[in-house]
Amino acid sequence: MSSSASGRGGYLVVMETTATPPAASPAGGGRERALMILEIFGSGCEKCRALEAAVHAALDELGLASETTIYRIEDPACMVGRGVWRAPGLAVDGRVVSRGRELTAAEVGDLIRSAGG
Repeated sequence: MSSSASGRGGYLVVMETTATPPAASPAGGGRERALMILEIFGSGCEKCRALEAAVHAALDELGLASETTIYRIEDPACMVGRGVWRAPGLAVDGRVVSRGRELTAAEVGDLIRSAGG
């Protein structure tokens, strides 16, 4: 397993190569667990970067940026293991909610709200 973390605005963005995110933030030292975990599945292609931008925009609009940890899952075996055969994919709190579609910020917001975020 390898991971790296970088802050972007109020987000903790973690590149993770395991299929299941840990219960606590791996890079935060004393940070508490985020209230919501989003996973973006993809190789870093244009569509995957567009989905990540839509996720950030939706979190900003919903005011959830500081309560969310975002994991980028780039390992193909992990993606397939979670049922994401086509990138980009999005999971909210461990449940895959989108596969193979480039979503708008409004669509991401709707998925987060319907998942209880």
